[in-house]
Amino acid sequence: GLEECIITLSEKLDLANSILKAILETTHDFIIFALDSEYRYVSFNNRHQEMAKSQWGKSIEIGTNMLDLIEDNEEWKNLKGFLDRVLAGEQFCSVEEHHDVDGNVTLGKNHWAPVKNKTGEITGIVCFIEDVTENKRFLKAMLEERKNQDNVESLTFCDQLTGAYNRKYYDKELERLDD
Repeated sequence: GLEECIITLSEKLDLANSILKAILETTHDFIIFALDSEYRYVSFNNRHQEMAKSQWGKSIEIGTNMLDLIEDNEEWKNLKGFLDRVLAGEQFCSVEEHHDVDGNVTLGKNHWAPVKNKTGEITGIVCFIEDVTENKRFLKAMLEERKNQDNVESLTFCDQLTGAYNRKYYDKELERLDD
């Protein structure tokens, strides 16, 4: 009866949570977190937990309000602006420099998206942060190389519409990797 139904639902929920946890933790190239509509953590991977420790010097747990972690007023305003855009239904990317306590700078491409329930109501935020520090170094080197050439050709590596890397980027990257 009802008890068996509850046990089955509980097992399904446990399985779904286990799958989600496995996905979050095996995606090493990304820092991932999810917040509810009140900016409180509902999920994050270990990489985000480490980032919060190194960038803000704070430990996070489920239920922590992300905005409470940030002491720098400018950073707080920027982050709240992004979070509010997502909660208003926007899905977008931003590129941010992240400074840790040791002064290391990483460049992150943040992929922001709203989380919606069955009725389409926005219940939270998910963010995937991709480390693009190497891409920045690569593009800087490319710009330097371009400056040293007489033939000034347009240096566009991204599709204007989608933001995806184009053929020119991949050709140059393959050339660089071959070296």
